[in-house]
Amino acid sequence: MEFIYHYEAARITLNSGKTTGVLERLDRAYQLNPQNVEVQAMITNHLYRRTHNLVDYREVLTILESYLKKYSFLEENQQVASVQGNCWLGLASQHFMKNQLAKGEAYLLAFEKSVSGKTPYAEENFITRAYIEASSAYFRAGNKAKCKQTLQKGLQLSPGNFMLQDRLSQLR
Repeated sequence: MEFIYHYEAARITLNSGKTTGVLERLDRAYQLNPQNVEVQAMITNHLYRRTHNLVDYREVLTILESYLKKYSFLEENQQVASVQGNCWLGLASQHFMKNQLAKGEAYLLAFEKSVSGKTPYAEENFITRAYIEASSAYFRAGNKAKCKQTLQKGLQLSPGNFMLQDRLSQLR
């Protein structure tokens, strides 16, 4: 009975477009029945609503990490993986543009670890931009070998990517 109360209260609140108190109700419903697919879908929807208009990648990652710690089912969610990948790639791009190589590399590594052995869940334009910005930063630093290696890694993650192929051909 308690599950139904929290589930329905969350559902009604979400359907009315409000968010106040929703997460607490969803959290309690999830604790009572973590396998309930409808509760999982509402949690995912709430996460999307909370992050979709944010432009600060760090803020989005912080929110995602808090949800991932609390709701293990999100670890297998492609939509969550895509948002997380886009954020890591976006932050990598920003740092490479500022010639902050170590920070850019850390975000690229986080992305690459998350997709190791899997299909990358990130938008093509985020992959393109991150690997082009990284290669440009290495080129500016005089490290043509790392520049080339970075573009090749980008092509492994995004085979046939015209922009990455074009940049790589310019190095030869």
